[in-house]
Amino acid sequence: MFKFVKSFEVQFPVWVDGVKTDATETRVKVLFYEESEFNGLYRRTYGSAVTKPGSTTDEVNAMWDTEVDYSKHLKMVAVEGSDFCKVVPR
Repeated sequence: MFKFVKSFEVQFPVWVDGVKTDATETRVKVLFYEESEFNGLYRRTYGSAVTKPGSTTDEVNAMWDTEVDYSKHLKMVAVEGSDFCKVVPR
C-alpha cells in the first residue's frame, strides 16, 4: 500500500544550468508512506517528492487523496545514508 500523507511548503534551492545557487524558492513537498508485510514482519517507509515550481498547497492537496493506494503509479527510491526515501513515478 502506497498512500499520500500531506503536503507542505518548503524553501527549495534554485539550480541554474546544473549549478546550485544561493537563491531559494517556495515549493510544495508531498509526503507519502509505503506499507509492506512479509511473514508477519511489518514495515512502513516514508518518502517525499517536490512539486514543480508554481504549484500551491491547495492545488497539490486537490490532486492527492489519503484513501487511494498509489502503488501502481509511484515507488520509493532509497537515499544513501537516510531511512527516508525519494518518491518517483513508476
